[in-house]
Amino acid sequence: MKKFLATVLCCILVLASGCAPTQEACEHDFTNYVIVEPSCVKEGMIERVCTICGEKVYEPLQPLGHTWKDGVCVVCGEVQDPDGTEEPGEGEEPGGTDDPGETEEPLPDRTLFMSFKDVYEKSQLLGFAYTAEEFYQFAENVVFTDLYLNGSNRLKVTADGVVSDVGEVCVDAPFSAEAELGVLMRAEIKNGQLFVSDRTGSTKSFGVFTVYAEPQNQDTIDGFLLNFQSELLLLYSGGEIVKVGTVAENDVEHDESLLLYTETESGYKVYGPFDRTLERITIAPTHLGKQVESIDWYAFERCKSLKFVDVSEGIQKIDLGAFYGCTSLTSVVLPVSLTRIGQYAFHSCPLEAVYFRGTQEQWLQISGSQTIPVSAVYFYSEEMPSASSGNFWHYVDGQPAIWRIQWV
Repeated sequence: MKKFLATVLCCILVLASGCAPTQEACEHDFTNYVIVEPSCVKEGMIERVCTICGEKVYEPLQPLGHTWKDGVCVVCGEVQDPDGTEEPGEGEEPGGTDDPGETEEPLPDRTLFMSFKDVYEKSQLLGFAYTAEEFYQFAENVVFTDLYLNGSNRLKVTADGVVSDVGEVCVDAPFSAEAELGVLMRAEIKNGQLFVSDRTGSTKSFGVFTVYAEPQNQDTIDGFLLNFQSELLLLYSGGEIVKVGTVAENDVEHDESLLLYTETESGYKVYGPFDRTLERITIAPTHLGKQVESIDWYAFERCKSLKFVDVSEGIQKIDLGAFYGCTSLTSVVLPVSLTRIGQYAFHSCPLEAVYFRGTQEQWLQISGSQTIPVSAVYFYSEEMPSASSGNFWHYVDGQPAIWRIQWV
């Protein structure tokens, strides 16, 4: 279940992954889903899914505009002013609070906060087939550690031992309130309740998420966000916003990978994809400065959109059922460093071409290589091979291509 648990923090606002086109033109019958609600001033997003072929189309939703009542927007709370600016607070001079020229910071827009329901819906777009009840059930007792923002402003987090690059999740929502904790180190959801610890060892409970709360509970957590100031904010059902603390930053580390990993004694192994709807995946040789040693058991099981995989040099093992049931996977590039292909690693994959970077002799030394049809295996050659030398391939513009023998 760890692959599922690691999606709990997938707070990606817009996912624009499409399905593979069908062989014949489809007379689309679209069903519309609102995946990002519009706010007073920000666009939303509609996902249109064809009920016949599954093709997805994304269209923007126009901002709703303010709904004014007695000079205040009843939706977002903005104050109406004849000049189009916010009115100064009572007893304040225009343009400042205590210091001249300093304006009071508005509360963050409520629509920027992600709810547990929003995160569940995003996980569905990522291809994780779980019901909402299963999502909430398995999110219980998840422990998040090693939270930080890397040099590309991407959130890194370890969820129950699975290392994940969540992506760019920060939003523009500055908030001047004093933080309850310092630099955050650990978070846990226990019986629906959020516990957070910082680097000083301080731990605090911040209440129960709405999806776990009893109907009579009033003060529950409706949503959360991470802002550009690296601060974690919580939105409560009563409208209160609380600043939990600050997420650490690591400007030196710039690794970007939407794969999930688990750490070994000497490196990492690939645990699976963060986005299970991807069509092409390159598995890098290193992660966070350490060697990626293997692809774990059933890591990409039933990723039915996956068509092409490039496994980098240095990776040594493809374990049991790693690509089991990838029914669109037609071609893979495999490294010379490979020593083992596990049983059922490519079961039910319609492989048409396995591009091996080494020779036929090296291929035969790999344990389990005989499980792949020999007719689908091509061996690397820089030069045009002779007419009788077998199957070979090379790179053309960075992509694998089969050498076509030119008969004279």
